[in-house]
Amino acid sequence: MNKKRCLTPFAIACKKVMLEKGMSQTELAKKVGTSTKYLDLVFHGERAGKKYMVAIVKELNINIDTKILNG
Repeated sequence: MNKKRCLTPFAIACKKVMLEKGMSQTELAKKVGTSTKYLDLVFHGERAGKKYMVAIVKELNINIDTKILNG
């Protein structure tokens, strides 16, 4: 049986802003210098993605609680 993938709290916060800005995940990935697939893995907690966290937060111009960033 397959386990359903769930978005992390960080991803939920990012997706909300992306929706408001009309930005796709592909666009965000390009702007922060990673692939869409890797960003998807980060958003689902399958990769830490710490290298891109600051760039994502800056690109989306969001305030993120450090508890969300640390999972």
